[in-house]
Amino acid sequence: MNTGWLLLVALVVVAVGCFVAAAYRAAARMARADTRQDLIKLSNVPQMAPTLTATSGQPTYAFTAPFAEGRSHPFGWLWWRVERADDGTLRHEMGWALTYRRARKAAGLPLSIRARHTEITLALGHGVQRAND
Repeated sequence: MNTGWLLLVALVVVAVGCFVAAAYRAAARMARADTRQDLIKLSNVPQMAPTLTATSGQPTYAFTAPFAEGRSHPFGWLWWRVERADDGTLRHEMGWALTYRRARKAAGLPLSIRARHTEITLALGHGVQRAND
């Protein structure tokens, strides 16, 4: 009788584990899809980056903050990098990171103050702040 109960409990634990794993995979897949949609939908946001890269010759980085207008979900930072490739064409890369520091690191942005680059941080949907408001 004890073997039967042990087998039943083991079967229930395996079933619950499979359900939790499937739910986690579905949530992760949905988050990746939302992030891809945000990156594509907001890809016109850093539209001045190619011009800055072509003019300055330095890489240009653009970041979109959490809770920015037009985002599907408010988690993490979106980043874009535009740099000149070896053959002279502009190479575009984009991604997502949980924190601003991780977004800078994922974009390949040096964390040193002495780095030479152009950085654009976008906070869409926020009003202009004035000193005496």
